[in-house]
Amino acid sequence: MALQDLLPYLEDEIQDADQETFLLYSSPLPSQNLGFIDPKAQSVEVVLAGRDVTIYQMLWKVSPPFAEWLSSPGNPLFRAMLTPSSAVLELGCGISPLNALAAAPRVAHYVLSDQSYVRKLVSRNLVENQSQPCARQRTGTGTGTGSIAFRALDWEQDEVTPGLAAPARWFDAVIATDCVYNYALVDPFVRTCVDACLLSVRERRVGDGACAGDGACVCVCVIAQQLRDHDVFRAWLGRPFPNSRVRFIHTLRYAWILLNGINWTDSSAMPDRLTILGRSPITYSSAVRKNSNILNELDYVPAIKKQYTDLWAQRESIEALVRHHLRLKNEDACTVLDPRVWIQGAFNVCVLVEVASGGSTTKLIFRCPKPHRLVGIMDEKLSSEVGAIRTPYMLLEHIGSDKVQMLSKTLAKHRADPERRQNLFRGLTRIMLSLARIPQARIGSFQFHNDGTVALTNRYLSCSLAILENDGAPRSIQRDHLHSCTDSFVSDLLTFHDGRFLTQPNAAFSENDCRGQMAVKSLLRAISHRYIKREHRNGPYLLKLTDVNPSNIFVDHDWNVQGLIDLEWICATPAEMLEVPYWLTGCSIDEILGKEYVTYDQVRQEFMSILEKEEREMTMEHGISVSRTMGEMWDSKGVWFWYCFNISGCHELPP
Repeated sequence: MALQDLLPYLEDEIQDADQETFLLYSSPLPSQNLGFIDPKAQSVEVVLAGRDVTIYQMLWKVSPPFAEWLSSPGNPLFRAMLTPSSAVLELGCGISPLNALAAAPRVAHYVLSDQSYVRKLVSRNLVENQSQPCARQRTGTGTGTGSIAFRALDWEQDEVTPGLAAPARWFDAVIATDCVYNYALVDPFVRTCVDACLLSVRERRVGDGACAGDGACVCVCVIAQQLRDHDVFRAWLGRPFPNSRVRFIHTLRYAWILLNGINWTDSSAMPDRLTILGRSPITYSSAVRKNSNILNELDYVPAIKKQYTDLWAQRESIEALVRHHLRLKNEDACTVLDPRVWIQGAFNVCVLVEVASGGSTTKLIFRCPKPHRLVGIMDEKLSSEVGAIRTPYMLLEHIGSDKVQMLSKTLAKHRADPERRQNLFRGLTRIMLSLARIPQARIGSFQFHNDGTVALTNRYLSCSLAILENDGAPRSIQRDHLHSCTDSFVSDLLTFHDGRFLTQPNAAFSENDCRGQMAVKSLLRAISHRYIKREHRNGPYLLKLTDVNPSNIFVDHDWNVQGLIDLEWICATPAEMLEVPYWLTGCSIDEILGKEYVTYDQVRQEFMSILEKEEREMTMEHGISVSRTMGEMWDSKGVWFWYCFNISGCHELPP
């Protein structure tokens, strides 16, 4: 049996959740506002498949007719897909075993699931009704063993594992009755449905039931849903199931919805784990718990493969460009190296080119931006890049030897070495002060113009801003808009992050999380005046690197800074935004708590001591003390306020 056998019983796929919701709620349907059968009764008597059933406590009105449909001889699920050897999972069963009593005689294994507190009552109802004699047993109920078990399953806390299906290894169907009645339940419910279907696919592939043929690896989700609040219903109906189609069963039009849950075959299958560029493969369960846009990142893998292929196909043109700019002779060799040795960062592919001239061999980098990471801002990014480097071009020297390497390669190993730290801090503070030495009139970034001039005429374009815009956040600061007032700059950044929150698919995991994030956004607006220095709210502004990370810093064996990359993210910012790098102790920003906070503060003080010394030896062309401003921001906790604009999650201020 396969999904194809079920299709004749289904209506057309629902394409528009809004339209379908409107049609449902504008029709006089029996499934609207059903409520309890008798909310005051201590027990409810119903007839199911010709037998009397007693349910202690309450029972939704939608439950008996759905259970009756499950037990009917002509039920399309049992005609097309489910067999006496099938296993079925029911989500959110509550205290009612009606569906189990209806379906269990026709399958091998039926698992009731809900939170653990309902176990006692559902077990009582199950035992009471299994012991009752059958009054009028219908025919055609199948030859299954009728094994029924209850297992605790919290959609938000627990994972769907093979142990849930034991003694079976997977489920052939997932059933739920009236489980979606508020917004907070939608995502956990859908995620659990998908995880149950994924279990079916995964377990069949590793065992003797491997998928074979169209629709062989299929687990259907059948949901009986009372029509309550239309907004909640719309949120559920519009929530995407991967590789799924939402359809109604003909005989149950507008009463129950069948979700063709997950239909994978060997020829067009979704794997258990998806490949994400720059990280280990990710499962759906872990992806849905992240607030980053994983859907966007999935597209990066084929995009970068295509870019590599295209660049390799144009290697002769690249070699010709390198020859032209280096003015190489005919006898000089210029070769694009194998793509396997190319380097890529977040925004660029670095094609390695080897040049042999005059008896020596050198390597150069032909740097190309990634179009898929710079959607809508490629020209802007390149213009800022050219404006930030004194002698810029697409052809750069290759920094790579046994003596010079990225700081990230040795940070964990040597960060406890005081001499290396001193060297690193001295180099970083000198770079920081040299950038901040000359005052700027406005907040923004440099731009290269067609007449060959470079000027501070581009909007504030930080690395994090570019990433978030590429992930779908709407642009709130136009390219030619520079800020001459810190207050308006902060307001525009907060508006940008509001837009990011509203458009990001995984911005919030639950209603409580959503409310918490909205409260933080309101709080940031309310307290922003506390962290804007009144005497400098209209400038002057100072230059800073907005993407200082260990992989952008090149050091020698003793951690003397030898080079920096990604200078295009240099911006003129309020002095209050200058900070000691948070990664100096090897922690992420949200890990600087408790003992790690104390450790970081010790390293920060060491950094600040060197900064103060270097600042005394450097002539600044403005009246702002960089070290004093940074110290004040730390003491007032303002440093965490300013981090909120560049790094998500750091609104959780240390004590």
